[in-house]
Amino acid sequence: STNGAISWTKAFAFGGDFNISLSSTQDFRNPSGLDFGTSFVSKEDPFLVGSAFRWTSSFSVNFFMPLPYTKGFGQYGDSGSLGIILADKRLYQSEQLLNSTLNTSLAETRNSYLELIRSLNRLYVTIIHRQNMEKILNRTLKRYKARLATSYAKAQIEAQYSGILNSEEIAWNNYISNSNLLVEKLGIDSNLIVIPTGFVDDLTKVIQFDKASAITTSMTNNAALNLNQSTHDVNNILLRSSKNQAKIDLSFNMSVSFSQSGTTFGYDSLEQSVKNIFHPDNEFYFIGLNFRRPWGNRSAQSSLNRARINYQKSSDQLWQQKNEIINTLNIVLATSYSTRSQISIAIENIKLAQLAFDRTMTKSGNLLSTEFEQLQKLDDLLNAKTGYIDAVINYKKVHVRFKSIQ
Repeated sequence: STNGAISWTKAFAFGGDFNISLSSTQDFRNPSGLDFGTSFVSKEDPFLVGSAFRWTSSFSVNFFMPLPYTKGFGQYGDSGSLGIILADKRLYQSEQLLNSTLNTSLAETRNSYLELIRSLNRLYVTIIHRQNMEKILNRTLKRYKARLATSYAKAQIEAQYSGILNSEEIAWNNYISNSNLLVEKLGIDSNLIVIPTGFVDDLTKVIQFDKASAITTSMTNNAALNLNQSTHDVNNILLRSSKNQAKIDLSFNMSVSFSQSGTTFGYDSLEQSVKNIFHPDNEFYFIGLNFRRPWGNRSAQSSLNRARINYQKSSDQLWQQKNEIINTLNIVLATSYSTRSQISIAIENIKLAQLAFDRTMTKSGNLLSTEFEQLQKLDDLLNAKTGYIDAVINYKKVHVRFKSIQ
């Protein structure tokens, strides 16, 4: 036998569908049902081929729709519409997860770059400190040979000089380590050493922190918050779907079917069979309401309870994250004010330490200051410069944190 069919289905967004189908079959038919005495043999068809293989067709129309306010009606009741909505939401979740990961990665890379600048500047001031100490050491050795300095002063300077050499080596190691970390995050050749340039103007630039604008932007653009918001939306959709599934299952059905019976007869061609489809051998009509309700409907009620719990949980998490963002912004702003003040204090400390060191060195030329006083003032200058570097880098890292929240 040979079979063929075509079908067209229209699904509705509110639930339900409409279907039209047409099918045809070519099959072997037994002509024994002809009246007695009828001759099968003819000049045109002596072997009864034309009468043995005949065509029959059938045509049907079906319409199904859940009634309003019942199970399956609406976009949250129809599985097809619900699947499309959830697919869109989960695609959006994937995009926000990617954005959140990129945002975190960019913030970490920026912080690694700032740590590299910190280590570079610390290395620089350590080298300057070592060079100043070499001057003190050479002056002390000359004074020692001239019997103007004691052995204790000489030993003290040499010990301090040995310590600064170790500090310089540590500073170099920190710089190489931070360079390797940045190289790893950037995904470039691991044999390269990163040497930052042109960062002075960026470090000294005053940054404006606008709290109101930051809160508005964060509530709109924060990828992690949008991800949780989308999760909350998905749970809301699933809750609505569960509520729909817990309703009464009442639907409207209508069917019309025409079919040709080929038990004995059929048509000689497909065209003839299709043309006579509305002159069928069998007709079927059905219009009715279908009502179903499981005993207790426990499965749907259990799903509804789980959906309510998940919705409430995601709602609490979303509310908590919004508060955390606002609290973090407050902390960041407070830290920005604090670090900005630390920068101003560090600048004044450098001025005072430099002035004290210069006066001490002037006195040393007149033999009015000891080597211990010179070393103490030199250490004060190093600490002031290091404090300034830390304050500036911390201030820039606060800004990175401020931008990453948004």
